Amino acid sequence: MKNNICKKRKKLRTIEKRFWGKVDKKSENECWEWTGAIGSTGYGNFWADKKCFNSPRYSYILHHGQIKHEDFVLHKCDNRKCVNPCHLFLGTQRDNMDDMISKNRQQIGIKHWNALINDNIVKDIRNLHKNMKITYRKISEYLFAKYKIEVQPNNIGQIILRKRWKHI
Repeated sequence: MKNNICKKRKKLRTIEKRFWGKVDKKSENECWEWTGAIGSTGYGNFWADKKCFNSPRYSYILHHGQIKHEDFVLHKCDNRKCVNPCHLFLGTQRDNMDDMISKNRQQIGIKHWNALINDNIVKDIRNLHKNMKITYRKISEYLFAKYKIEVQPNNIGQIILRKRWKHI
């Protein structure tokens, strides 16, 4: 039994050493940037125990112990590459969204990573519906014919009702 505990501690020290080997540590107040692999979300990826962690989350776990699956690790510094435990704090998804909005970091409109349309197309959609009374389905067909983009009728409705692209 004692031997297994020693093996686990040694394995944890090895994983921890590997983790910190991928970090550019600076003073306690500065961001400690992840230098390892970066995922499509902009956060570092770190493999441990056959599982991929985002690097700020793993840093938080190393310093504070296990956390609930539903908890989010948030940044005071807003630097996705930062893994400095002094810059990290726990929160809920709602806390994360509130933090993003309070710091004006939300990606709206054309800035959104998944945007198919732009401000001019949104104006076109709203004008077609308002002035010509064209249905959502017909507008969808028009967009495909003119711009070669597929926008589902329900999304057209969301744009017209200003539930999406509210800022235009």
